[in-house]
Order: sequence, then structure tokens, then C-alpha cells
Amino acid sequence: MANHPAAARDPEHRQLLSITPRSGRLPGCAVLDVVGRVDRSTVPLLQVCLQTQLGRADVQELIVDLRRVTEFSTAASDALIRCHRLSRLRGIRLIVRPVRRPSLRGSQAG
Repeated sequence: MANHPAAARDPEHRQLLSITPRSGRLPGCAVLDVVGRVDRSTVPLLQVCLQTQLGRADVQELIVDLRRVTEFSTAASDALIRCHRLSRLRGIRLIVRPVRRPSLRGSQAG
């Protein structure tokens, strides 16, 4: 599990972002379970995890599960757009399970 270092400094002791990679149900499928806030401060972690999965030779399909995301900024949207472009170049099918009722934030706040 990958955790953003800022989570330890959060005064409310909430986890800012957790990204857990796992295998999908079928061979060649990878899943990233994303939990918490994806904003300007945490999006670099998301980018690294996405790029790592897309760089694996055995991945043919990547599922990014955002259903437990609590905040989703425009920076997060930009990261997913870049991921989509890279996945197409590498011939990897990208599936994004959408955020459920997040706090959507613009670039000035996220």
C-alpha cells in the first residue's frame, strides 16, 4: 500500500490518500484501489502508481477504482487524462470506476 507522507501530519489523523495495487480477476488485469483525497498535494502519488502499473509488461488492462475517493480535484482529472493517453499508446485498456459523490475542487483549491 502506498500512503502519502502528509497523512502522518494531518491534524485530524485522517489518511489523505491510500493507493493499493492488486491483481484483477483475470490474467493481465491490474487494479488500483484509491481511497481518500486526490488533490494537488496527493496527485503525484497517484501519477507514480498509474505510471508504474502502465509500465508493467504483464498488464493488458488497468482498472482505477475511485469509488472511495472523498475529494477529486482538477489536478486529479489531469492525471487521469495523461494516464488514458499513455494507456492508449501502450495498448492497455483503461477502466475508471467513477468517484461517488466527491467534493469536487477546482485547480485553485485542489
